[in-house]
Amino acid sequence: MIIVFSICGSCLGALLASYLSSSCLQGIFGTFLILVAIYMLSRKSATDEKDIHPVFAFHKIASGGFSIGFIASIVGSGGGILMVPFLHSMKFRMRYAVGTSTLIGFPVAISGALTYVLTGLFKGYAGTHTIGYVHWPAFLAITFAGVLFVPVGVKLSTVLPAALLQRAFAIVIIIMGMKMINVI
Repeated sequence: MIIVFSICGSCLGALLASYLSSSCLQGIFGTFLILVAIYMLSRKSATDEKDIHPVFAFHKIASGGFSIGFIASIVGSGGGILMVPFLHSMKFRMRYAVGTSTLIGFPVAISGALTYVLTGLFKGYAGTHTIGYVHWPAFLAITFAGVLFVPVGVKLSTVLPAALLQRAFAIVIIIMGMKMINVI
């Protein structure tokens, strides 16, 4: 159910983003990363110690899924940065939240990417090695590297403490956010 709302939000967010300038999107993305990093650094460290059952409330799933899909497509992500904390707040154990978020992120990313392709084609955008607003060489290179290193990430996530992973990830994304808004 959350996938449906996330896909709807993703399509709407990608449509809106196609009307924003590159510098506006860059500022939104950089600011978004910094805010997420600050949130991650300020909240209690993630753990897997709780043995509690997830709470499913339709209004939370609908509004959370839509909002996450919308924001994810504007900032160009599958939504995992937001989906993991959202699922964790619904009482998912951390590793289940990460795994579920990964699966949800796939159709969200596909729907957002297709919307970027279609809106770019509709607007007549024709860049080198692109279809619509999707740059295929970058997509293929990043996908290949991602698929190659997913097993390494999964292995590390099972052996390293969740708190260390949370802090390291937050530091990396705060640096990326600062680069995006030209602070460093």
